[in-house]
Amino acid sequence: MSVRKKNLKEILTTDIITELDVKLLLKRANNGTLTDEERNLFSYSNKAPYALSAEQVEKGRVWLMDQWKTPRGIERKNNPFGYREEDTLSKFSTIELIDLYDAGNINYHYFMPVYRVRDVEDGGFDYYVKAGKIEIIG
Repeated sequence: MSVRKKNLKEILTTDIITELDVKLLLKRANNGTLTDEERNLFSYSNKAPYALSAEQVEKGRVWLMDQWKTPRGIERKNNPFGYREEDTLSKFSTIELIDLYDAGNINYHYFMPVYRVRDVEDGGFDYYVKAGKIEIIG
């Protein structure tokens, strides 16, 4: 089946969501083509959080670690993380898609994916990326 012909129920009922599925979901949300029923499917009351593919988890982990430390392992001066986030990254387990955040205003909607980083001890934090910078929200 073509990626464009997938409907939201098919995407959200799969065990693993790929990067293309996330991009398709965001495109539909930002174009305003999601119905209220589809938007309600994507909520904390349903299956959320959604597991991401292994490639996407690794891509996210590498990006987060690069925000924290240089390739030589030295902490960056402009490190956006606090002690809790650093502890979570040092015990990294996985990243999950948990929600869509509307960063627009009253006249314009702009949805972004919200991710949850989990560690092996069930700790973690939530974030989204705005203008290439991480915004930690939980």
